[in-house]
Amino acid sequence: MVWPFSSSSSSSSPETPAAPQQKQPQFLEDLPPKFDDHTALPPPARGVPGAPVPGSTEGGLLKTAVGSIQPSDFGKLHEMPCFREAILTGGAVGGVVFAVLVTTRSAVPRALNWGVGGFLVGATVSWEQCRFKLRQEKKNQLMAREMYRRQNGGGSGPVPPPPSA
Repeated sequence: MVWPFSSSSSSSSPETPAAPQQKQPQFLEDLPPKFDDHTALPPPARGVPGAPVPGSTEGGLLKTAVGSIQPSDFGKLHEMPCFREAILTGGAVGGVVFAVLVTTRSAVPRALNWGVGGFLVGATVSWEQCRFKLRQEKKNQLMAREMYRRQNGGGSGPVPPPPSA
């Protein structure tokens, strides 16, 4: 059996025919991007009466952001990192809060209100915790890449940070 992560192909297994090995990308940054993160927003109108001031909440940036949402975007929610975990955790917290209040003979509408509140709090806490873990992993990956490149003579300077999303 050949170890799948080794770069040497000195021994080939009898099950697979000898085919030319393609060089696999070693780092995630070597792969093409899955999504286009660099879609530019239209420049703000300056000097035009009635145009929103950049940084204000009068609908300039928010209106552009809401206008860019398409119905097909809701079919891709499951691809968003941390979304599934946040929804499941929020649902569990909301369900437990609702069940506890109903079993203690609280009014059902009141229990539903608390259940929705529990869902929102649980989903938000889970989302933020997951995003924090992802940021930490990204930092660790950058440090590991830099150490690898220093050890293998790939460069002496620090690794540039990835573009922020």
